[in-house]
Amino acid sequence: MQPTLTNPALLPMQGPLSGCASVPLWKKYALNITEASDYFGIGEKKLRGVIERNLETGFVLQNGVKYLIKRKQFEDFLDHTNSL
Repeated sequence: MQPTLTNPALLPMQGPLSGCASVPLWKKYALNITEASDYFGIGEKKLRGVIERNLETGFVLQNGVKYLIKRKQFEDFLDHTNSL
């Protein structure tokens, strides 16, 4: 017997937390490596190297092995950097 879709427990989630709506990159507080690469136009390998060399500068969030880049702080970092 197949479940009926009239049962509210079986319906797909709806609303702001359902994952249906995506936040534009320019509105996000922190970006993962792929998002940051797309947003800043810097390669993923280069970004990983920049992150590893600048862990204490304030633009890196680390969650286990996952790195996130604080978008505004990284923009400030780039404004004051001549080369990567």
